[in-house]
Amino acid sequence: MAEAVRAARRSEAQRPARAIPFGGRFAAAYALLVVAFGGGLLVLALLASGGSDDNGPPWSAWKPAKTGFAAAGEIATHVSKQYRTAAEGQQLVAVQAYPPQFNTIPLSGIATRDTTDNGLSTGGLTVRPSDRTLVYVLCGVAASRCALPPAAQVDDVVLRREAVELSLYAMKYLKGVDSVVTFLPPPDTQTLTAVYLRRSDVRANLQRPLAQTLPLVATPPIDREDPGEQAAIERLTRPHWYTTSLQRGAGGTTLLVLNEPVGGASSQ
Repeated sequence: MAEAVRAARRSEAQRPARAIPFGGRFAAAYALLVVAFGGGLLVLALLASGGSDDNGPPWSAWKPAKTGFAAAGEIATHVSKQYRTAAEGQQLVAVQAYPPQFNTIPLSGIATRDTTDNGLSTGGLTVRPSDRTLVYVLCGVAASRCALPPAAQVDDVVLRREAVELSLYAMKYLKGVDSVVTFLPPPDTQTLTAVYLRRSDVRANLQRPLAQTLPLVATPPIDREDPGEQAAIERLTRPHWYTTSLQRGAGGTTLLVLNEPVGGASSQ
């Protein structure tokens, strides 16, 4: 992971500034991987305190012991270790937490494309604030630029399950977080997708134990889906699973643009 980030930085340093592909979908993953982990005062303010179970029954069997942005990293480590291959028990995907910023400059917002009732784009964008957003990046541990090895057969339903689990933990225990963007490992060098969940999308899931949302006793192997949870994962993620790009805004700001949903209708 560290070597991939260093290689990306070297590549960026050698590239002329005018060639940075802000319109390219792969640029979003590249940008998020080179920002500094931690994020300074912005993130410390964003994640100032940990959450609780509000004196009721435990929401989950595990919860982060740390507070602040360190807890976001603790969640990433805990969840990522649960997702392994069926045969070898190998962890193919590492997870890193990031603040909502591009090259240390906070994103000016997260935009979704406006569509008509039949799903056609109107050309407009709806922009939401990003200051209470946490970013997770799922990155192949043995490949460059976070892609999974070509021979790896990883089911996207299981990856989206991991995105749901990360998002729920973050919004439950980090009460400064109102939305989570989880980038999935890119299937190629042209396409990058992300699951974008807001607190309003999962409010009911945060009010009942995690085991009711993800009832499997054992985490499904990352290369083998479990039909027992597939319908729930589809319902939670399909309308919020987007192709992505970065777009320059006014005054040199940068928007994270969530383009058309992957095989489903957008939920505005």
